[in-house]
Amino acid sequence: MASLLELNVKDAPKLVAVSEGEYQLQIGKAEIKKSKNSNRDTFYLFFNIPAELTSKSVRHTFGLELEDGLPQKDIDDASRRLGDFLRAFSIEQIPLNNAYQEFLRNPSVAKAVPEYTGALGYGMLTIEEFEGRENNKVKYFITGA
Repeated sequence: MASLLELNVKDAPKLVAVSEGEYQLQIGKAEIKKSKNSNRDTFYLFFNIPAELTSKSVRHTFGLELEDGLPQKDIDDASRRLGDFLRAFSIEQIPLNNAYQEFLRNPSVAKAVPEYTGALGYGMLTIEEFEGRENNKVKYFITGA
């Protein structure tokens, strides 16, 4: 077994953003914690792309505390996007018609979030640039329905 000190890090492949398109994603990490920017409960997801060994991980967030006075259409859109994620990854513990409210009301849902690690689903990825670096972003989750 090789030691970490024996590895040739010069030859390690550079992690890169993948081309825009549809990819199978695997949840590498899932957690609910306070956002550093807004101090609101946020659902953080980090995805791996199993078929792309040199791809960067893909980060996605859902804000779980919606702003006061938000139009109903925006609330419905946010709930639909969260529901699409749950369907795409076959996460069935949460009633999909009220996904946001269930996340906030049901403590067992928050406790189950780390158990999502390893789940597989599909998403349409785009590329965005941040501080001169390309990263992938989930444009939408593919539900098959």
